[in-house]
Amino acid sequence: PVTYELNTERIKLQKSKHYQMLVLDPISERVGFSMTVEDAEGLYDLCNFEHISPTESHNSSFCDLIPRSAFALLDYERDLSRYYKSSYPNKLGYELSCVVLGDVLKQFDNEEPAATSLRFAHSETLVPLITLLGINKDQDINYTWDKQEFWNRTTKFSQLDPFATNLGFVVFRNSSSEEDIIKVFLNEREVKISACVSEEGCTRSELLDIVRSTLVSVTDQPCVMERALQAMAYHFYKR
Repeated sequence: PVTYELNTERIKLQKSKHYQMLVLDPISERVGFSMTVEDAEGLYDLCNFEHISPTESHNSSFCDLIPRSAFALLDYERDLSRYYKSSYPNKLGYELSCVVLGDVLKQFDNEEPAATSLRFAHSETLVPLITLLGINKDQDINYTWDKQEFWNRTTKFSQLDPFATNLGFVVFRNSSSEEDIIKVFLNEREVKISACVSEEGCTRSELLDIVRSTLVSVTDQPCVMERALQAMAYHFYKR
């Protein structure tokens, strides 16, 4: 049931006449046999990986099989999938990121913190953390063929979470206050955190409030490492 709910909007798109006419039919004509939805998705993935290759980016045989009219719909399909799986509609998924945010903020506790502290993770960790911070909070993305909604949606994961996504917390000493200012950067661009009052950035206490105010749905308890891990185990067990 959980998997179906997360994929409902994506399935609506895949079963639409627009997807058939603009994606499956023209790709099938180019390759010479009937393509399924899974085939089209796999071809799109291969095109993406070839596109970033230093040797194949200008000569992608997989991208050549996809007509220009199909790229926007394939990108939209991926947005629907990732939004409902990893972003705002999946509350438990992003609540667990409170542990990650708490760990990041611990680095600022030290009297002499390191000049740089690095963490490495996959998109499955970064996107929920971005969501927990309230970055790019859009209206729900629903399947639509309204051209204005389709083209003007602000949640586009190809921009929000491209290859080599990076999320940075940069501390600025504040001479006029006891608390330093923490600016948050997503892919080297400063982003506004809705929980932070000042336009200049966040205080550590404001970011800690996000951690403290997060109740993990399954346990209905504040964010604590052990409880969050229990909730994660329960979540995957149920699925």
